[in-house]
Amino acid sequence: MGVNLPTKTVVFFAIKKFDGTTSNYLNSSEYTQMAGRAGRRGLDDKGNVMIFIKDPNMLPATKDLQSMITKSGEEILSKFKISYNNILRLAMSNNFNIQELMKSSFSEKSRFNSLDDNKKKIEDF
Repeated sequence: MGVNLPTKTVVFFAIKKFDGTTSNYLNSSEYTQMAGRAGRRGLDDKGNVMIFIKDPNMLPATKDLQSMITKSGEEILSKFKISYNNILRLAMSNNFNIQELMKSSFSEKSRFNSLDDNKKKIEDF
């Protein structure tokens, strides 16, 4: 269960989750999201994360635990697609700005941010 508030300590009573068919360990992004709540911004220098596994038979292998804790998070890929419907709705509104629409997409924003670099490469070529 995710908690949407900062706290001094986060305690995991399980590090596996059921995805509808199988039970798997949390991936690094899920672990970081929940463990990242430990430590209140502006109040605590650091937070505590505890993994409390009651049944010794349920202890994860060291490599699984290490992978979950130390791996970098998964890359976020935008699923936002600009459709004719999006453009028509924006065109009917008073504040239509296609560049602002493009900036609202993760993938398009990264392309937009690299626009100056690409222009310079073309000029240098």
